[in-house]
Amino acid sequence: MLEHFHGLQYADRHQSCYQGLDVQKDINEGRVTPGQFFVLKFDFSVTKRSSNFTEARHFLENRIARSLQTFLKTYSTYLGEDANKLSRDITPEKFVDNLEDCVELVQEVLSSGRNEQLAGVQGIYLLVDECDAVTNNFLELYNTAWDGSAVDQVFTSFWSTIKSLLPAPNGIRKAFITGVAPLSLAGLSSAFNVARNLSSHASVAGLC
Repeated sequence: MLEHFHGLQYADRHQSCYQGLDVQKDINEGRVTPGQFFVLKFDFSVTKRSSNFTEARHFLENRIARSLQTFLKTYSTYLGEDANKLSRDITPEKFVDNLEDCVELVQEVLSSGRNEQLAGVQGIYLLVDECDAVTNNFLELYNTAWDGSAVDQVFTSFWSTIKSLLPAPNGIRKAFITGVAPLSLAGLSSAFNVARNLSSHASVAGLC
């Protein structure tokens, strides 16, 4: 839902998607504007699982790399040939550098103002779905202490990088994360301690 509302590639579809809903009234009256973000999405629910930490790290790095490639391919029309080149250069082992390069490319393109299609676009909206899927796999299925493991190192690097890039002008402006279970939250707190837990807010509970 958030991707289709905020993703700039869907900006012209709101009348067919939201017709008859309150949000369409808000759009018509200028209170909210759809299609103002590049949407960078990570879905950890589809990451392959393994009880072997080295193998699990490999699966996790691949998932992150593939998400970055999908992002670049989705928005290559807006980001130019540099997006295609960067997509070819993405490797699982260098996902931190690749993530930073993606954000820097968006910042550069938006700052230059050379693409009229991007007028009004604010930057990147980060969506992370089921971020506890991998950690719960170890905690529940394998009953393994994963602190300090190869998988923990990947997650710590990932979230530390996200934290360093949020918020930034024309960069990652917003983030919405689902699946932050208490055990995962404890492990992520040192790497990504700038988020607010909205799970118990009445408005969010009503939406769900």
